[in-house]
Amino acid sequence: MSFGHDRQMFVAGYLLFHGIAKTLLVSLLLLGKPWAYPVAMVFFLSFVAYSALRLSHASSWPFASFLVLDLATTWLTAKEWKKSEFQRENTHRKATF
Repeated sequence: MSFGHDRQMFVAGYLLFHGIAKTLLVSLLLLGKPWAYPVAMVFFLSFVAYSALRLSHASSWPFASFLVLDLATTWLTAKEWKKSEFQRENTHRKATF
């Protein structure tokens, strides 16, 4: 399958933006910034929505794989956010006793 120049540029830009954004958000999460959890989840879900939109127009296994990957990333982020909130609450409770 051959892609035209415009399509190659779109795919390259999409992958570059996707990679940079995820790297930045994961870095903020690793630095312990609690506000980054909901921001990351909204961002990941926006990629899910875009991938779903693209898939509704034409099937594409790369976009399907991005959709699955972003759903898994969102689920893991939500799970970690819940865990960090629980730990923060327990730390706060211990400090007040």
